[in-house]
Amino acid sequence: MAILENASYIYRGWMIAIDRWSRMRHPNFLRHIPFWVKIDKLPEVFRRISIVESIGSMMGHVDEVRIVEPVLQLDRPAEVWVKVDMDIDS
Repeated sequence: MAILENASYIYRGWMIAIDRWSRMRHPNFLRHIPFWVKIDKLPEVFRRISIVESIGSMMGHVDEVRIVEPVLQLDRPAEVWVKVDMDIDS
């Protein structure tokens, strides 16, 4: 995901958004913040796109869902990610 696609980060409970410097001010700057949320230990029965979208929609508009099923031979657990566009005014 290329460092989570240059989106925001969480550090000690605070969201950090990094953007390239520009002298122009945009009225919508940081109004909508896209970020990836990893949902840990989601049981197999709930690893469905519609269910993950429903969970993600509690935080904002869902842009994308990624579900990676486990690989038992490699002892790799399942990964569930949801990309949410959060409106800071909501």
